[in-house]
Amino acid sequence: METRNYLSKIRGIPPDVEDTRMIEFIISSEQKDRHGTVLSASGWLLDNYNKNPVVGYQHDVYGNNGREPNPNTIIGYAKNIHREGPFLIAEVVFEPKEINPLAETIFRKVLFGSLRATSVGFLPVEKGHWGKGDEAQGKENETYYFGRRELLEFSIVNIPSNAESLIRGKTSKKTIPDWVRMKMDLDIAGLSASPFF
Repeated sequence: METRNYLSKIRGIPPDVEDTRMIEFIISSEQKDRHGTVLSASGWLLDNYNKNPVVGYQHDVYGNNGREPNPNTIIGYAKNIHREGPFLIAEVVFEPKEINPLAETIFRKVLFGSLRATSVGFLPVEKGHWGKGDEAQGKENETYYFGRRELLEFSIVNIPSNAESLIRGKTSKKTIPDWVRMKMDLDIAGLSASPFF
């Protein structure tokens, strides 16, 4: 599984949010991320996700760092997930505080504005490609364009990995580290045993 974090954009808090507990997010875009990769909007496969549209917190839906999975780290479900131009958009319905205090905390922090980032967890199902020119493998602006991929889950996260979402107007001359390149090669070849990036 791969994960990518984005500073999501909330399209305004609806006046009935306390009743619906539903907020719309942009959960992915075609912007080059801090890992030096691009996820095209047209490459998302959503059918399986729509059968089980979980929304987590910090990708802790699998059980991380040797911990057992905790059902309360699933803080809601997604509705109306769709592509809109270069974006993947979803409405998040947060679980009620009576059944999940963590979901209530995350919901309140989103409303307050201290949490606003999302991250997608996905499974590559088609080989991608390296860019051309200065985006070619080993070049200064090395960029990997993922092929089609299945959305497994998305999470609200504390810190996004999209460099533009952290520092506006600044770019980094960053290449893909060897361990990331090796992980991408293993995933594309179907050899990765780890569900985590």
